[in-house]
Formats: sequence, C-alpha cells, structure tokens
Amino acid sequence: MDDTNPFKNVESDSEDEDPTKAFKTIWIGIANSTDQNLKVATWTHCSIPDSTSDFKLGAGLGMELSGAPSAHFKMEKKSRELKQDGSGEPRETEDLGSYDYRKFVINSDTHNASKIITVHILKADATGNTERFWTINLEHRHGLIVVEQEGQLKVVRANGQYWADDRWKPHRSYKDPSFPKTFDPRRQKK
Repeated sequence: MDDTNPFKNVESDSEDEDPTKAFKTIWIGIANSTDQNLKVATWTHCSIPDSTSDFKLGAGLGMELSGAPSAHFKMEKKSRELKQDGSGEPRETEDLGSYDYRKFVINSDTHNASKIITVHILKADATGNTERFWTINLEHRHGLIVVEQEGQLKVVRANGQYWADDRWKPHRSYKDPSFPKTFDPRRQKK
C-alpha cells in the first residue's frame, strides 16, 4: 500500500494508471457466511492488439557543402508486435474459507478496458470433488455474499465494498423478510 495514502484501510484509486501499460488490475469481493470452505475461479476477457504503433524521433545539426548550418529531423513510424494473453479461461481456483471475506484481484487490459469479471463459485463434496454451484458476471469493485438458507447455498449481491460492514449486508434491492440485516458472523445472534 502507498505510504502517502492517509487512509490505511482505503486503497489508492487505480483508475489513474499509466494508459500505455498493457494491463491494469480489477477486483471483486466475496464474503462467505457459511461454515463450508469454497473455491472461486475468476477471469476477465482481455484483447490485446497484434501490433501497436511505435515512433522514433531523431534530430541533429550538420553543415551543408556550402558551409551553412542545417538542422536534420527524422521521424519514423513502425509497428511492434505484442504478446497475446490467454485469459479466455479461468485462472486456478482460489480458496475462500468459512466465515471469511476476500478480495479477488484479476489482470485486465487497457485496450479493451473490460470491467466485467466472470466468477465460478465451487463447493467440495464429501469425496473432495468440486462442483460448480454458482456462475455470475460481476462488475469491477462489486461484491457477493454466499449464504446458507434452508440447507441450500445461495449467492446474493453485497450492499457495497467500500465500508467493511457493507460487504456482509445484502443489497437493498433484496426484499426477502427471512434475510437478516447482516450476514457478518460476528454480528449474527445465536
């Protein structure tokens, strides 16, 4: 984290990154309010052009045969090849422990500027095999909460990601009366 940031719990904004970079980071947050350990696979689609323009500039001074000084300017435009990114497939799964919140960071490109992240949430059965139980496309800086309701795992959108308490609260558009105000394990009444 940047030491010049006076707010230690807030990351500096990554939108001001150098536009000549090929990649930028995007993220989502997932809170697991269940007693099960989950696995999460995330990815975004990157498109990087085969070639980009490259400029070379040159300047110099010289003398003509008559002895008069002359200035020389040279500009050359060429293309340079860039390496393709194989981000069309999910990255390796990452663990999300029980009663835990985690931020998942992914590389995106600056050319396409995709802010949509595809998320697969997987649960393990008794034999250790994983099965996907939820897939969703989620926008950068948004979050999800995995909840257990009537013995079934469900996923709801989080109210926000800026404040720590909002990461555990269901979005205000959910009107289910059986939902508590928060799924934060520390604030759940037993």
